[in-house]
Order: sequence, then structure tokens, then C-alpha cells
Amino acid sequence: YHFVKEKVLRESKKQVIIKTINKNQFLIGLFIGLWAGDGSRFVDRDAHTIKIHLDARDAKLVDFIGKVTQSIFNKKGRFAREKTNNKASIIIISKFIYKFIDKYLVYGKNKTWTVRLKKETFEYDKKFLDGFLIGMTLSDGFINDRFILNLTSQDLIKNNLTILNMLGYNPKTYTQVRAKYGWHDLHRLYLSKKETVMLKNFLNKLIKKIEINTDLDALKRYKQ
Repeated sequence: YHFVKEKVLRESKKQVIIKTINKNQFLIGLFIGLWAGDGSRFVDRDAHTIKIHLDARDAKLVDFIGKVTQSIFNKKGRFAREKTNNKASIIIISKFIYKFIDKYLVYGKNKTWTVRLKKETFEYDKKFLDGFLIGMTLSDGFINDRFILNLTSQDLIKNNLTILNMLGYNPKTYTQVRAKYGWHDLHRLYLSKKETVMLKNFLNKLIKKIEINTDLDALKRYKQ
């Protein structure tokens, strides 16, 4: 509006203005953590499509993710659910966001088995890592009586192990060997009940700082 008023831009319905990205490292880490855990992407013709997969019943999580992406990219995304089950996804069409993910993550032919942070974990800003841990918790994590993170990517488990160590926690790991079933091994990262309470309080305080009125219990549907 102000650019048009000052005649810097001609008023046109076709005029595309590139939005300034919010540089908040916590929010960026949160988005990257969500996508690392439950995201996918593909290119169909010229449409660069990013998806974050979730349960269709997670109404508060859908709203939360929309507010996060709106804050960073000025794009809320479109919610779509499957008709025969509770599978759903948030869909964003953006070449910029598609490439933005590559600044932080790398993975091989199969994303689920190989995704990890692009650099060594300790090289990232602490606020980014805090957000990343919340994103991972909301996607592939469980944080009720115990914090548990189950992943098939061993490198991604190591990333989260390092983050928890940097925060002063003492996580344990366990690998379920599943080769005899023809499946990839499942790697588990977990905390004691006492440390889970501490971590949950810490993460909820971080969520409150971004002025979104919710918490992990609501977002994960533990208390309804």
C-alpha cells in the first residue's frame, strides 16, 4: 500500500511483492524441526510443494504451524485431509521455501532414513536449536510422562541427542534392530521422568515467548 502510495510501484493485481522474512532463529528452527520430522516436498511442473504431515484431529497444531509459517514467510499454507482416514497435511507452494530448507537440512534418496542437520549441531545458534527441538517434539516426539523421540534416521537422533546434552540433560538411546522384518532400524532417544518434567516446562516457556496461547499438552492432544 505504501509503495503504491509513493508511486514506487504501479498498482496491479499481478504485482508480486517479495515479503521480508522474519529472521527469528527460534521460529526458523521450529519450522525446520517440524519439516525434518514430518515433512515432504516435491516439484510438479513449476510448482514447488512443501508439506507438513499430521493428524487431521490436531486442530490446535494446525493453527500453531500456520502462525509460525505466517510469521516467517508470510504464508500460512493450505490444510488438506484425506477422506477415508485422519491423515492430513499443511501444504505450501513456494520455490523460495523449498530452497530455504536446503540451508539447514540434507538427506539422501529416502528422506525419512537419512535426514539430518546440514552442519554440526553445535555450530547452530542456540535459539535455532531450541526451536528445532520443539519442532521435532511436535512432529515425531512424545512428551507426556516421558520424553521419547523415535526416528529411523540415526543422524537426526544424534542431532537431538547433542541438543539435549547442550541443554544439560542426560538422554539415553536405544536401537531396535528390525532387519529380520525387512524394516530399517528404529532409533529411540528418551529422558527420565524427572528430566521430562523439566524439559516440558522449559519448552512451554519458550512457546509462550512467541505470544501463541498454547502449550505442548494442547498441541499434542494429551489433555482434552
